[in-house]
Amino acid sequence: MQKKKVVVVGAGFAGITAARTLLAEATAPVEVIVLEASSRIGGRAHTMEVNLEPTWGAMKYVRQNEVALLGKEDAAVITKARDMYGEAVEAGTEAASKGQAGVIGDSVRHAFAQAMQSMEEASGRSKAIFTEAWAWREQLQRAMDGCHTTDDMSANSLAEYGEFEGPNIPLPSGYQVLAEKLAEGLPIEHGMTVGQIQWNTSGVIVQCQGGQQIEADAVIVTVSLGVLKAQHKHMFQPELPTATVEAIERLGFGIVDKIYIDFGAASTASPAAAQQDFTNYGPAGGSNADQSKPAQDDSQGSVKEHADNPVQDDSMHPLTAKDALSYYLLWHRNPEDFQPKLNADSRHEEKQVGAVKVSRDPSRDIKDLNDVNGRQKDNSARSPAAKGAGDKGPETHVITGPQTAGTDAKSNAEGDSVASTTGRQHDLPAWAHGAYTIRFAGSEFVSDKSAQHLAASNRCGVMWMTGEDAKRMEAASDAELQQHIAAVLQEFPALALPSELKVYRSCWGSDPLFRGSYSYGSASAIGGECSALAEPLCAPESKALRLLFAGEACHSKYFGCTHGAYLTGQSQARALMKSLNIGGA
Repeated sequence: MQKKKVVVVGAGFAGITAARTLLAEATAPVEVIVLEASSRIGGRAHTMEVNLEPTWGAMKYVRQNEVALLGKEDAAVITKARDMYGEAVEAGTEAASKGQAGVIGDSVRHAFAQAMQSMEEASGRSKAIFTEAWAWREQLQRAMDGCHTTDDMSANSLAEYGEFEGPNIPLPSGYQVLAEKLAEGLPIEHGMTVGQIQWNTSGVIVQCQGGQQIEADAVIVTVSLGVLKAQHKHMFQPELPTATVEAIERLGFGIVDKIYIDFGAASTASPAAAQQDFTNYGPAGGSNADQSKPAQDDSQGSVKEHADNPVQDDSMHPLTAKDALSYYLLWHRNPEDFQPKLNADSRHEEKQVGAVKVSRDPSRDIKDLNDVNGRQKDNSARSPAAKGAGDKGPETHVITGPQTAGTDAKSNAEGDSVASTTGRQHDLPAWAHGAYTIRFAGSEFVSDKSAQHLAASNRCGVMWMTGEDAKRMEAASDAELQQHIAAVLQEFPALALPSELKVYRSCWGSDPLFRGSYSYGSASAIGGECSALAEPLCAPESKALRLLFAGEACHSKYFGCTHGAYLTGQSQARALMKSLNIGGA
């Protein structure tokens, strides 16, 4: 038998796994070559010196302009908002499973309206905090799903998502190290950007932009959905079948970025110096046992109601704590922005809020996202409805910034007494209000204590940014980014963080090799798009497989996840081996 040859495009988890499977399981000689456009391995798993893998630890809430963490009564309101939002997402996916098509935004808006009616007798402060917590939960939903707006999140597609069995385990050295380990010994050629793939009855011809041309029996393409959206029309000759193109177009591909904040020398001071520098710090309240409680217990009020306590020891401060701490940022919100009228007269209404113009047209938001061309997990999201239960918010379309530059106690709480700051005049761009959490890692994040990671001394925090906010953040200059992130932290004085900082960021949306972070089912999705994209393709008038796609967007249950990419790389390699008569399941 003539030796078979297979080209794998991309050295992310899908590509690496496909190549490993071919070489390990083929029952006949096969030549495999992996073409990688960049200089590294791992794809969207990119571990840098600022190394923080997703985990939660203790969860605390801080409110804009208030100098204390929120107390038990406020925490109860937040818990109610989180739970109701999760139930709304569940309701949307359950309706979809019964044949009622729609988007998650519809279910979420309806739930928010009902919640506001039920809170008619509540205090002004409770209503405001409920709205702010709902908005925070919405931002988390967008980060988990990768969408800009839940009006572009198909309930049908979300209903297909499933949780992978077993616990979430942090990888102290990062995902990229795992990818590099899996890639050891593989024939990977870097700097090979594929421009066109010709596929026909005799095989495939892969042409690279540098002029290289490789002939093979078949090709497994593992580029991101963002690249396929932008290039599929000219990347494949002949063009892809209609079913494959429709799957590419109906799936959404959003942007989820991280911003790493290095506080540098502030974390190297002695405990006594730290106490002196952070005398107004409130989050330190509680015991070590309190800090290690699960999120649902913590949200019930394991924090101090006042912030006039100094830090008691260096184990409680976010820059020196032994355990991970997450602080959720509650920006002031306008409840009207959560209930846009969608009748014919107001569907294209725009409202001016401060200096930010808020689009009331969901279709416009969706178009904006489509023009853009390590899924974050919530430990409370455990049901098949997915990423839906637990900690995600109402549909706000374009989340706005604070209504006022500075808020005193009366205006902030409509008469409720609460310590707050006044006179803040930070001129923040709209995207900066998309920062919804900052997390500080504990010692479990770095396995090699001698490594020169910024996280090793716990001096680094990480923020998340999604959708249009992330897109605009990527467009900001380094100086602008540092200035605005510092201003964001000043909007939340309860954090009492140093003013001296350096920032680093991911830019997945503007990276031409990815054009986004991970996939989801857009509003036009009807279900089954991932399976359609993963359908192996034979050349016209031939039964031999020539063109196969693998990656997280190709897994019908684990889309948006690393394990989805891994499993599709494995399954597509086995399908190809069976077609080539060299093994396979």
